[in-house]
Amino acid sequence: MNWGMVPFQLKGNPDGFEVGDYIYVPNIRTALKDNALGSIPAYVIKNGTYQKIELYTQPMTENERRIVLDGCLINFNKNGQK
Repeated sequence: MNWGMVPFQLKGNPDGFEVGDYIYVPNIRTALKDNALGSIPAYVIKNGTYQKIELYTQPMTENERRIVLDGCLINFNKNGQK
């Protein structure tokens, strides 16, 4: 989380995508703000098509969510949030 990356995990088997595909996660900022991270809809985009997948994260503290929302730990500290 120090680098502002969401620690996604995949529900199900990772057979729907491969290296070079894109993962689109709409409304992730809202999910982080609302602490609604148990079921996150996302889409694998490849070859002009998309396939829905479901992601989640392990529980995150308020500070961990804020670090990700701020973009990284440096921004979190710069904003004076500890």
